[in-house]
Amino acid sequence: MPIPRRRPASPLLLTLLIASALSACDSEESPAGPTTGVLVIVRAVDIESGTNLNGIQVTVVGGSQDGLAASSESDQVPLQLRTGDVTLRVTVTGYQPVTQRLRVAAAATITVPLSARVVRLSGRVTDAQTGEAVAGATVTVSSGASAGRTIVTDDSGLYSFADLRLGSSTILAERMGYTATGRDTTLSSDATDFDIAMPRRRTTLAGRISLTGGTASVPTALEIVDGLDRGRSARADASGSYALGQVYWGTFRVRLSSSCHDTVESTVTISHDNSALGGTLTQNYSLPVRGFTISGTVMEMPFNRVSVGALVRLFRGDNGALVTSATSDGTGRVTFSGMCGNFFTRTDKSDFRTQETQIQRVFNSVDAVMTLQWTTYDVRLSGGLREAQALVSVTGGLYSGTSTSFGAFRDNCDCSEAQISIRGPSTIRISKPGFQSQTLTVDVQRPTSLSITFVPSS
Repeated sequence: MPIPRRRPASPLLLTLLIASALSACDSEESPAGPTTGVLVIVRAVDIESGTNLNGIQVTVVGGSQDGLAASSESDQVPLQLRTGDVTLRVTVTGYQPVTQRLRVAAAATITVPLSARVVRLSGRVTDAQTGEAVAGATVTVSSGASAGRTIVTDDSGLYSFADLRLGSSTILAERMGYTATGRDTTLSSDATDFDIAMPRRRTTLAGRISLTGGTASVPTALEIVDGLDRGRSARADASGSYALGQVYWGTFRVRLSSSCHDTVESTVTISHDNSALGGTLTQNYSLPVRGFTISGTVMEMPFNRVSVGALVRLFRGDNGALVTSATSDGTGRVTFSGMCGNFFTRTDKSDFRTQETQIQRVFNSVDAVMTLQWTTYDVRLSGGLREAQALVSVTGGLYSGTSTSFGAFRDNCDCSEAQISIRGPSTIRISKPGFQSQTLTVDVQRPTSLSITFVPSS
C-alpha cells in the first residue's frame, strides 16, 4: 500500500499496515529460528518523501520482552519477537519517535512512517566592518536535511526559518558588495539564534594622476578621507601612476594633493557595476597647476654691483632639463613666473665665470641672489730659496685680503713656488721670518709669472 505524503501517520493507518503484513504472512512458511519467537523486520520511511531512513532504533516497551532493543545503520532492523501482543518504539535521529502496539503471529516486515523534527532558526546579517545591518542579503541552507531552503533579510538584516530539520547544516549569506559567508551549525534545540557577519569585498584602486602646466616633478599623493579605509594613502611614482590595494567596496571620498597643484577631492564608488570581483578599479585624475614666481638679482663680484645684461637660464632640479631663460634688466633683476618644485640657474656674462645657483622647494614665491665672479688669472711666484711657507698676501686691489703660501698649491710641499688668482691692479706682499719683506705692484690681465729673490735680514 503506498504511503500518503505530507500527512502524519494515524494509529489506525499503522494498525492496518501491520495487520495487512501479518495476514499476508499467515500462508507462508515461517523462517527457521527459535520456536519461542518469530522474525519481524522493521523499516522506517520519511512521511513526506517516502524515502527509506537509515539508523533505525527499535525498542520493546512493556510485556515479557520489555527493554529488548535492536538497531541498524541500514534502512531495516531485524527483531526476534515472541508471538502475541507487543508494543514497539521506533526512533530515528532527527525524527519524531513513534510508539505502536501490534499482534505478532508470524514472520513479517512492517514499515513505519516518521515525521521529521523541525526547529526555528533565526538571526541577523551584519557588516563585519561596521556592525550595521545588511538588508537584502540572501540566506540559504546550503547543506543538511533542509538544503535548498532560502530567505532574504529585511531592512534590519533579520531572517527566520520556521521549520528546519534537525542535524548539521551550513547557512550561507550572500549580498552584492560582500564576500559570501557560510557558517556551520547543528540544529538540535527548539529555537536557534544564528547571526552572520559578512566582510566587504576588497579591490585595488589604481590609476594615473596627471599634472597640468610646465612644473618640475613633485610628489603627488592620493588619500582616502572617509569610509572604512579613511587615512589610507598612496604616492604616485615619477610617471604619475598610483595603486592602493585591498580597498573595501562602497562609496567614499579621495583627496589628491601636490605641492605645485590645487588640491582636488572626488567621490569614488566601488561596486559590481564598475569592478570585476577581486580586480582593479581604474580612476584617473588631473590636477591644475598652481605656479609661483622665482625672481632674483644678479650681482657681480668682487665689485658687489648689480649686473646688467647677464643671461640667466633656469633648469629643472630633478632632470636638468632647461625650462626657460631671461636677461637681467637695468637693475640686475630677472623674473620667472608659474614655477614650482626644485630648480637651479646658470648665469653667464662675458668676462665672468659661469655660476650655478640652487633654488630648492619652490612651493611659494622665491627671491634669490645669483652671483657672477669676475674672471681671474693665476699669478705664479717662484724663488731660488727652497724653504717652506713664505707668506704671500694681497694688500691692495679688488682682491685685497687674499693670501697663500709657497708650496700651498702643491699639498704643502717644501717648494719655492706660490700661486694666487687675482685680476687688475694689485699689491702683493711676500714675507718670511729671517728674510726681508717684499712688496710688488702689478696689473694682472692675463696669467703671469713673477720671480722672487729672498734677501736675508741683516
